[in-house]
Amino acid sequence: MFQREFELLEGIIDTISDPIIIKSRELNVLRCNPAGYKLIGAMEKRQRLVGKCDSEVDVSEKAVNTGKISKSKEHIKIQKSYFQKVASPILNNEGEVTHVVEQFKEITELIEKRNELDVYFSSSLDLLCIANMEGRFLRLNPQWEEVLGYTTEELKDKEILEFLHTEDILSSYEVIKDLGNDKEVKGFINRYRCKNGTYRWLEWRAKPVGKKIYAVARDITEQEKNKRRLEVSEEKYKTLVEQSTEMLYLHDLQGQIIDVNKTACKEMGYKREELLRLNILNLHPYKGKQEFFEQMWHKWTKNEIIEFSTGHITKKGKVLDVEIRARKISFGGKQYVMALVRDVTESRKIQQTLIRAKRNAESANLAKTRFLANMSHEIRTPMNGIRGFLQLLEETPLSEEQKEYIEHIDNSSINLLNIINDILDLSKIEAGEISFDIQGINLKETIDNIVHPFEYRAKSKGLDYEVDISDNLCQEVNTDATKLMQIVTNLITNAIKFTPGGKVRVKAEAKDKDEKHIILILSVKDSGIGLKKSEIKEIFLPFNQADDTYTRSYGGTGLGLAIVKELLGVMEGEISINSTYGEGSFFEVRMPLEKVTEKVGCHNKDGENE
Repeated sequence: MFQREFELLEGIIDTISDPIIIKSRELNVLRCNPAGYKLIGAMEKRQRLVGKCDSEVDVSEKAVNTGKISKSKEHIKIQKSYFQKVASPILNNEGEVTHVVEQFKEITELIEKRNELDVYFSSSLDLLCIANMEGRFLRLNPQWEEVLGYTTEELKDKEILEFLHTEDILSSYEVIKDLGNDKEVKGFINRYRCKNGTYRWLEWRAKPVGKKIYAVARDITEQEKNKRRLEVSEEKYKTLVEQSTEMLYLHDLQGQIIDVNKTACKEMGYKREELLRLNILNLHPYKGKQEFFEQMWHKWTKNEIIEFSTGHITKKGKVLDVEIRARKISFGGKQYVMALVRDVTESRKIQQTLIRAKRNAESANLAKTRFLANMSHEIRTPMNGIRGFLQLLEETPLSEEQKEYIEHIDNSSINLLNIINDILDLSKIEAGEISFDIQGINLKETIDNIVHPFEYRAKSKGLDYEVDISDNLCQEVNTDATKLMQIVTNLITNAIKFTPGGKVRVKAEAKDKDEKHIILILSVKDSGIGLKKSEIKEIFLPFNQADDTYTRSYGGTGLGLAIVKELLGVMEGEISINSTYGEGSFFEVRMPLEKVTEKVGCHNKDGENE
């Protein structure tokens, strides 16, 4: 009887299309149907199954241990097909497991459809999710991490309400209840908290299927921001238009006034209804001369902003001086002109008064400059005479004490002449009367001749004096050598004067500006007294030193840097300063110079060729 049943069972197994493998309790292969043998043949490339224990015994072993049917959670891929393994135990009369029947159900079509769904799910730019009816995330696509910053694992199995803005929790809860009642949701908007603490606006479409919710959301944060900006902008516009202290007109391209603000009504003396019945041309003193506006109409057709000055006639006939700024705008499918009109009647009067005052001040300043220039000339002439007589006096028999007096007088005369020369130079610059003697010079030799003589003065004061003149200055350029010397001399003189101890460093180099010009970069750095931040902005003013105590301690008129600044301004150069109080100062001059030749031979300070 048992044999007949077994044969019947074998016949049934052989007719089943799914691969069937019968194994012993020890999981050794005993019998297969034709599909099973075919499957084994495919699997033998990975492992040998017949007569040996299968390596993939997880579900079969579970079936032996539990006595219950066990299914594999992961699919098994054999060549191009996918299978799910189901292990069914066979029990004897005592309930003991004697055999295991492994059935391999082909799920290739299901897996391919699932893979297609996975591709769609992972590639969508929208936020896709599946949730249960309690509002917990079951599955999410990667776009959630892109938008909110959370990984899908951080969101999975979490309640949706945990991530909502507090103001949106109640409305979102009601939507979840609607979905639980088998209602579809479209166009619902709420805010989700990002991982960084900010919020994003999401618009939802969701549908319940069975016991799950399938939903798609779109990030509309920028649209919501723009919407709110527009609302705020409209409100601001209304407020600005009505509260503006300037007149605002909206009229069509024929000049018919469409709208005005309160200021326009007040300034022009009209009621709003009265202005809306007028053409913009009715407000102009040359009303009726429409040709005056033809050029402006042409510009408006090009969407250009127009600015012009004209007049406006008030209701009482008073003509106001106005400045108008207008532009064509479009809304509602029509084109209009928005004009901002400013009453400048009083400001024009003030402007004319200021212009007259400026002219008077300029005349007075010019007179002062000429007076200083003339006085400098007048003073310099007798001073030269004094110096001449001192030189004659030195040639006469004199005691040592008298020679010392003459030396002091001569030094004082030189200092006074320097002051007079500075005043004369500054006066000429301010008066625009300074002249330049432009000649070709060897730039490196010229600067060498200027900076090296200061070495004795620096060392006599106990200072280290460093000079770094780049070889790329071996060029012939067109400039005024005297003015260049005046600029460099003032900078080095100041550095030595205001450096009690330490060193002074002079550096010069050139950089190409274009094919015909170079930029001379000359810097003077010292370890002197430095400047306070509040003093830096005033250091280039005439007759100014950072502190009055400097004048008493170091002497000078405060004209040196003012002359440097003014000369550089005329020569299209510039000067910058970086200074720290108590540590020293760094001055840098940049001056454009015209090339004469690309490069020339240079001599060092000892006269030797370099």
